[in-house]
Amino acid sequence: MSINTRCASCSKTSLLYLVDLPSRVLSNTLQATSQSQSLQETGAFDVLLARRAEDYTPKTKRLDTLHRAVVDASTLDYIYEQPQEAATHQARIRRRRQEDEAAVPPVVDGGNGLENNYQALPPPPVVHPFVGVRLNPPVAIEQWFAEEWPDENFEEDFDEDLLDDEFEEDLHGPDDDLLQDIERITEPALSIGYANPDNEPEMNDGEFWAYLQDEFGDLAEEEWVDMYTRILTDQDRASLRFLAARQRSHFSRAIYDDLRLNACEAVGLPSDFVAWRRLKILSGLESRTYDCCLNSCICYVGMYSELEQCRYCKAPRFNAAGEPRRMFNYTPLIPQLLGLFQNPESIKKMRHRAGHEAYRAAHPGVMEDVFDGELYHRLRNTKVTQNSEYKFFDAPDDIALGLGTDGFSMFKRRHKGNSTAWPLILVNYNLHASIRNRLENIICVGVIPGPKECKDINSFLAPLIEELEALEAGVEASKVASEVDDIQGEGANFILHAFLIILFGDIPAVSKLLMLKGHRGKAPCRACLILGTEHRGEAGSITYYVPLTTPDNLEVLLPEELSMRTHDTYLFYYNQLETIQGVGARAQLATDCGLNGRPLFTRLKSIDLLCCAPYELMHLFFENLVPNMISHWKGIFKDVEDDAAYRVSADDWKIIGEQTAQATRTIPGQFVGTIPNIDIDMGLFKAEAFAFWFMYLAPILLSGRLARAYYEHFLAMREIFIWTLDMGITPEQVDTLETMIHDWVKEYERLYYRYEYDRLPTCPVTIHALLHIPHFIRQLGPLTLFWCFLMERFCGYLLRPALLNRVRPYEYLDNFIGRRAQLQIVARVHDIPALIKPITHRTLVGDEYISQKEIIYPGFQEVVFGQPVCRNYPANDALQRQIARYFGFPEGQDLTIEQHRARVDWRTLVRHGRFRLASMGDRIRVADRIKNDSVARDNSIIRYELLPDRNANFRRREDRPMRLINYGQVIDAFYVEYVRDHARNERVPYLLARVRECSDTHGLDATDPRTPIVTYNRLDAPKVINLKTVHSAVGRIKIGGRHTWAIIDRSRGARTQFNDENGQPDPNLN
Repeated sequence: MSINTRCASCSKTSLLYLVDLPSRVLSNTLQATSQSQSLQETGAFDVLLARRAEDYTPKTKRLDTLHRAVVDASTLDYIYEQPQEAATHQARIRRRRQEDEAAVPPVVDGGNGLENNYQALPPPPVVHPFVGVRLNPPVAIEQWFAEEWPDENFEEDFDEDLLDDEFEEDLHGPDDDLLQDIERITEPALSIGYANPDNEPEMNDGEFWAYLQDEFGDLAEEEWVDMYTRILTDQDRASLRFLAARQRSHFSRAIYDDLRLNACEAVGLPSDFVAWRRLKILSGLESRTYDCCLNSCICYVGMYSELEQCRYCKAPRFNAAGEPRRMFNYTPLIPQLLGLFQNPESIKKMRHRAGHEAYRAAHPGVMEDVFDGELYHRLRNTKVTQNSEYKFFDAPDDIALGLGTDGFSMFKRRHKGNSTAWPLILVNYNLHASIRNRLENIICVGVIPGPKECKDINSFLAPLIEELEALEAGVEASKVASEVDDIQGEGANFILHAFLIILFGDIPAVSKLLMLKGHRGKAPCRACLILGTEHRGEAGSITYYVPLTTPDNLEVLLPEELSMRTHDTYLFYYNQLETIQGVGARAQLATDCGLNGRPLFTRLKSIDLLCCAPYELMHLFFENLVPNMISHWKGIFKDVEDDAAYRVSADDWKIIGEQTAQATRTIPGQFVGTIPNIDIDMGLFKAEAFAFWFMYLAPILLSGRLARAYYEHFLAMREIFIWTLDMGITPEQVDTLETMIHDWVKEYERLYYRYEYDRLPTCPVTIHALLHIPHFIRQLGPLTLFWCFLMERFCGYLLRPALLNRVRPYEYLDNFIGRRAQLQIVARVHDIPALIKPITHRTLVGDEYISQKEIIYPGFQEVVFGQPVCRNYPANDALQRQIARYFGFPEGQDLTIEQHRARVDWRTLVRHGRFRLASMGDRIRVADRIKNDSVARDNSIIRYELLPDRNANFRRREDRPMRLINYGQVIDAFYVEYVRDHARNERVPYLLARVRECSDTHGLDATDPRTPIVTYNRLDAPKVINLKTVHSAVGRIKIGGRHTWAIIDRSRGARTQFNDENGQPDPNLN
């Protein structure tokens, strides 16, 4: 029996054959397929239900075709309850196929080049349980506000420094003008000898069937059947792991074929055509492809769907063959979110939001996550819709999302903005802050292609906003059973809600997302309504700067008097812009209010336009404020006349630059990467290097070189940085921080702006934005949760695949993003974590993962020892005396050094060359490991804290321990056992470190803002300390004389904790 069915993706009609299915299976199958293929329209639905499949035997089946109904991966879930049933059915299909092949006589070649009519037949039909529309599917959002472009010369700062020297474009990149004009190449998806698996997403079923015929011949149909089965074989798992390895390392198809046909032949890997197709079927995820402008101005969706040329650049939509010239691939969000609930471990991780909310209710007072902010608490008390009692985040599985984007340039030596890409990524705040920013947990829904920046970003965001609206209302979902749910059986159905609450990115990126004017508007701040002061540049361009005091002190505004924007004021101006008559009047209103139009995000009830987009710290601090301050001190800030009062001389900058570059080797590598010479190579500095230099090196290097008033102002800014970057902050600390920032900005204007019109460029919006940091912390929690280090890292992550295909980089990126999402879904559904990230062979000891070359001694969970290791270490006389002298403190001073020496079991002495502090602490190596490696970064200098007796010089007074900060160099790290009672063999293990103390530090703390510079001139004789007193690694920088070093201590906000006998913190010592 057969029925006609129409494919939703290609509109082709094919025959669907149903064989060997019992009544229950037949009914379920037809019900499933009728949802997507409109079987009622064929008139066969009722007929098929009325007749039982058992009535059909091989003798009564028509043999006019060899093809059978092939049930795809998703449909198997409808018709079979157990995988064994599905396996039995697939075996039955293969057996019947063999019987039918034996009954069909061969056909003589009729001159068409085919050996038999088997190859001439259309592909076996596939039962699709859902509509698989991919090409230009309709978007429910039909209208939005589209601004005229360009209404100003808006330039984006693209991240061109992401490129590494190994990707130098001159090696094999196209010329400047080539890439700019390259459009989407349309070629046959299958051409023998030319087939490329990277084009596989463009292949329809017929084209893929032709490939299988060419590749497998008579076995093509068996491959087709295997392709669409849900059952995962060992070969599938091996194939998927190879695909994941190829996705991560980007090795070529030639290498893949070399491996599968030679070194890994026994594994039986399929060709990558088949492997990628199998991955797509297993994941059930297909990207949606939309036509877009050749120059990426718009995406042809919604109100643009019928256009045949771009409304901005007038470029034709189609080429002469009627094919789209460029396309935008959108990888749906909802399937990616649903995949998170198909794995018990993933579900457990997703409960961080609910767990943190319960914990904070019992332990208020500290803000550590977005769920501690006022915005989240308002949403928790707000109904999603007025006619429903359901409130935001009522269910523990509701997801909080953040959206970020940024433009980055893919190729060097290009005209600015002519090879850009804009990834759209989402952060899942339901995950713990320690893992949510990892690459494997970032959700990417697409990359807006270049070669130039888009003019109407709303058109590219429309598919995402449509899904977010559906998630806001709730979508049907299922999840497997896990330890955090009280579910009977294997799983349960539920309604999944997800709410977008954060937009993050640098100022230009957020301005594009929210359609803001930025510094071209009279109200350039997105948080308040302060009016900028107009300044005309040399070329006649107008920029609005935002000092608190206008030039010549005509108007003074205190930070406390700023009039904040609200969500309602945003909506008010949007309505005004949409109703005002006249192009000129609308342009003037847009300039006055600082808004270009209404963004699509206003459709989401979870978005509060005032606080959804905080000022991002990485760009605000380390890519704007710090370089600007250095430019001030160099006397090269914009067109502002330099002033001797704050300018550091060129000779001093030469010394500063040399000392900065030389310090790289004496600073642990985990602190910062290579630091270039800031005098001559400042252009090589990235945010990380700027941050470290400003916070840890500048206090030392600028001392005595920058005028006192300006140096103290700089130290105040450093304090603001440290407070703002803290991972936890109390409301009282936010109030103090607010006062610090207000004072700093007012002093900045007095010192650098001086209320002069010609010095207005010293007051850009990035200085004014500092005033709003406390507001955003109160609303959203610590702003370190939203900074763009993850955005920059993800852009760098995409750079490698983009550079592997210089002719079609955007299509290659689209494939990479789609396959990445498919691998993540399959990894969770089938519990193959190696598909998401490489498996590292680590062992969990307590709460710490250690490698095979590391060890944690019993009772010492705080320290992890590494190699090299020397057991039964031969301690010389000097070392034995130093260790014995140490035991005089913990084991009693009534024994002599020789008695202590006799109680040490020297056979248990083990020396390690390196160790690390647990819970993501610092890594430390002994000094000889550094001296023997000419390029090693020195991490042998440590901070340790001891408790000497305050009354040591007074015999008759009782002991009064006091905390003393020390710095020193680690010579050795030991494990040893001390025998308290030889008769009973009573032993106590100890972890010891032999150090050379930095002399003349006098107990000063280099993290104390009152003592930003702590120096030493020599290292004292070695002594032994308890390794548990080691607090952290520190760096050092040579200054002044030949032997003068300054300590670089980044351990601010953490300290060694001394416990009492019960293991609890001792209030008298901490």
